Amino acid sequence: MNKLLTSYTKALYFLFYSLLAIYGCTYSNLDTYKNSEKNEPVIVSTRNPDFIIEQPSTFSWLPESIKIYGYSRSHGFPIQETFKRSIAESLTKSGYEFKQPTNNIVVSSDHIKQGATIKPKDIIIVKNWKWAGVNFGAGEMLREITFDNRSIHTFKDLKLKIDYLGTMGPKEGFAGPTAIFFIHDILPAQSEKKFNDIVVGFRHPDAKQEKIRVLNAKTVTNDLLIGYVFVLEGPLNDEYINRKNGIIKVPSGEDEVLNEYEKGTVIVDVVDAKSRVLVWRGALQARVNFDDPEDRTRKSIELAIQKLVNKFNLSNQ
Repeated sequence: MNKLLTSYTKALYFLFYSLLAIYGCTYSNLDTYKNSEKNEPVIVSTRNPDFIIEQPSTFSWLPESIKIYGYSRSHGFPIQETFKRSIAESLTKSGYEFKQPTNNIVVSSDHIKQGATIKPKDIIIVKNWKWAGVNFGAGEMLREITFDNRSIHTFKDLKLKIDYLGTMGPKEGFAGPTAIFFIHDILPAQSEKKFNDIVVGFRHPDAKQEKIRVLNAKTVTNDLLIGYVFVLEGPLNDEYINRKNGIIKVPSGEDEVLNEYEKGTVIVDVVDAKSRVLVWRGALQARVNFDDPEDRTRKSIELAIQKLVNKFNLSNQ
């Protein structure tokens, strides 16, 4: 009898641990699937490298975003208020200050018409410069160099180029070697500024003429417009969103990729208020099920916005 009970007990233990192993394996696989890349929404973001956001910074709403949604209710809950409250809370915690939007948004004179952009090199003029000495070679220094910034924007991190002309022939203007150097300082808007003791590197001893010009500079922005889009129906792409929101997309010189956003995607835009140039765009599939209760739908959108704003903050570091 005891042997029979022992055998029966062993069988129960075997069955119990077998079921536990099967359940544990199944649970583990399910957990892995829930956290797999297939189920995790991926943030798609683009950053304009020509812009630096410096604190203290303010933000207000992109008027076109408000016009798109109006004050109507869609799918049973107020999308606009959820967007505005969630974005405002996240940005305020990050040190941004809300600025009451106005109907008189002034677009920078640097942008003559929609889609026509002027580069920093076109509006920053090199007025004059003086070398620190008569030596030639590596480690050369400009005693001073003066710029005329004709833009309403402040610039930083100027990238400059020196063309040494006439080094390979008797005529001035004959192309020769070049040198690239940077000035990591602030050039205020609509002003002249002189910089002193700038190391430029190589200076050619045989140059008959020298020309210094601005290649590029980063725009310093403090006043931002925040746009928001929720893809309610069919897919939207970047070109459509830019056009609807009155955003200028500065060409990068590379083949532009137009992202396409499916239904349920949350999109947040950060735009320079003076120029309407896109500074940052982030998109995330919120996985909203409109058959869910309203509270759950709100939380899905709020979570997506928090992730997007966190991604934006990291992009600006």
